[in-house]
Amino acid sequence: MSNTEHVILDSGSKRNCMRISLSEFNDTPILNIRNYFEKDGEMRPTKKGISISRNKFLDLAKVLNEKHEHIASFLENTKNLEKFDEIFNKKSLALEGIKTVETANLNICPTPGRNISEVKYQGSSAVVNLDPNHKFIDKFSGSEACDEVLKKLFLALDISVRLVTEDESNEVIQSFERFEYELARQLRNLTEI
Repeated sequence: MSNTEHVILDSGSKRNCMRISLSEFNDTPILNIRNYFEKDGEMRPTKKGISISRNKFLDLAKVLNEKHEHIASFLENTKNLEKFDEIFNKKSLALEGIKTVETANLNICPTPGRNISEVKYQGSSAVVNLDPNHKFIDKFSGSEACDEVLKKLFLALDISVRLVTEDESNEVIQSFERFEYELARQLRNLTEI
């Protein structure tokens, strides 16, 4: 390896750091992904890692791009390895179902409980209900441009939450419920800014 190394990322502690860097080996540019550790104030490489040439990088990038959801699902659900295909197919079907949303309408009307929004799906249509009693909605809704942004924002939020919680544990679902509550609270606070 040449003495010149361009570090792209250091991830982890100094005792066990994954470093991604660019360098040259025998005049060939390479991408390094290697574990490092700190000794005497200096980061030193371990034997654990890989050096990738341009062509191998292009192959890797293609696979990561094409199989991103598949890999992410696997890494999220390693304890359910035997159910991996079933879980991946469920998420794929949920995503396909959401892709069929062709139209979305916005209603400014009370929503249940303390929710700032409620999204209802019917066939290829979605209806986004926003609570006018919420300070944020009261302040920013009303103009056509703002309403369009609010509709798309809360529709995207609802779709994202549904995809993430589709087959997750109660703890994950409860975390997203807390997230939605905290989002509504922070939006209310930010209306004063």
